[in-house]
Amino acid sequence: MTESAGVEAWKEQTTAFDRIQSVASAVSKPRSVSYIADEAHMSENAARDHLDRLVELNVLLKRDQDGTAHYAPDPLHTRMQMLRELLEQYDRDSLIQLENLLAIPD
Repeated sequence: MTESAGVEAWKEQTTAFDRIQSVASAVSKPRSVSYIADEAHMSENAARDHLDRLVELNVLLKRDQDGTAHYAPDPLHTRMQMLRELLEQYDRDSLIQLENLLAIPD
């Protein structure tokens, strides 16, 4: 099976760890090692090592489903990343304006 030029470029320009983090952080529901490894274009054994490291770093959650490990983004980590990005992008006044725009009316 030949990989597309886009996949080849992605593999050349990123580390295996970065590809695993990118795929695993984007899943909308817990996914198996085989699913994440396939999407990241790498072996399951290598993917498992990287996934377990991301669990240790509190980036992912690991759950057992029917005897198989499944991984999903840690919601707390995701929220903290979003907060960090907002704090980097906006000053205090802009954050207050943003809060007012997003406020749900009574």
